[in-house]
Amino acid sequence: MNQLSSRPDNGDLTKEWYDQDAHLVRVDEKPLPGNEVLVDRSTKTNIMDFDAGLSYIIAQDTGHCEVTPIMYDVFNTKTVDSASVRLTTPSEFFHFDSGNFVYSGQTTIRGIPAETWIGHHNDFPPGYNGTSQWQWYFSSDEWALSQFGQPLHSPVPLLLKIDVPEENLHFSFNIFNFSPKDPG
Repeated sequence: MNQLSSRPDNGDLTKEWYDQDAHLVRVDEKPLPGNEVLVDRSTKTNIMDFDAGLSYIIAQDTGHCEVTPIMYDVFNTKTVDSASVRLTTPSEFFHFDSGNFVYSGQTTIRGIPAETWIGHHNDFPPGYNGTSQWQWYFSSDEWALSQFGQPLHSPVPLLLKIDVPEENLHFSFNIFNFSPKDPG
C-alpha cells in the first residue's frame, strides 16, 4: 500500500493509501486551522472500494458513514463509461500517460537527492483550456531508502508539484512510505 500526503493551498492535509491489487483507496482529509470556508470542515475518511464501486465516507468526529457510488476524481479514478470509473494505474495517477516531459536535473527534497522531470498538460484541471506545469521528484539512484528494514534501491516518488499560473493554482503532493510491494 502506498501513502501520499499533500497540503494543497486550500488548507487541508490529505493522506492517501493505495492498494492496487485489492482495488482500494483510503483518503483521510483534515482541515487545517485558519481555513475560513463555509462548508463542512470535519475530518473525514473516504474508503473507495473499486470492486464494489462504492465510496464509504466516514466523519471522524461522529462516526457517521455515508455510502455513495465512487465519483470521478482527477487522481484516483479513470472514467470507464458515463456511469462508472475505475482505479487509476500508477502511471495514470502521476499523469505519465499524457503530456511531454523533460529531465530538469538534480535537487534535494527533504534531505534526499532527487531527480526532477517537468511536463506540461493541457487537460488539467478538467475543463481548463490552458496549460499546467507538472514537476516530479524521484529519489536518485544512489539514494537507498529502507522499507521494512530492507534497502530499496530503485527510485521512489518523493513529490509532485502542479502549477496553473493563469489561475493562480498551486498544488504540492509529498509522498511518504512509498512501497511498490504488496502490503500483504
